[in-house]
Amino acid sequence: MRCRPGLRIALAAACAALFLLMGMGGYAWIQLPVSYVSIDVDPSIELALNRFDKVISVAAYNDEGKRIIEKLSLKGKKYTEAIDLLVESEDMKSWSGELCKPDRLSQQQL
Repeated sequence: MRCRPGLRIALAAACAALFLLMGMGGYAWIQLPVSYVSIDVDPSIELALNRFDKVISVAAYNDEGKRIIEKLSLKGKKYTEAIDLLVESEDMKSWSGELCKPDRLSQQQL
């Protein structure tokens, strides 16, 4: 039994559309923030993390924070690596004593 050519094309297009929608859904699932890490000393910086603990966005809440994150590429990195890069950056050296205080680093789960 032979299929009509139009039916084959329609089935192929439906399969391609299904795969495309599944891929977009997976991408949205990975890019959804599930927790935040906030560093709140004078340079106030917040890292949004996905379910795999990778940084998906970085926000600065003052001018010092903006200046620091402009110089660093933190997106896509594990949050521990991103924090290390932040703390070891030249602009954060003067604040590193403040960062060692336990009340300065907080993580919020959604």
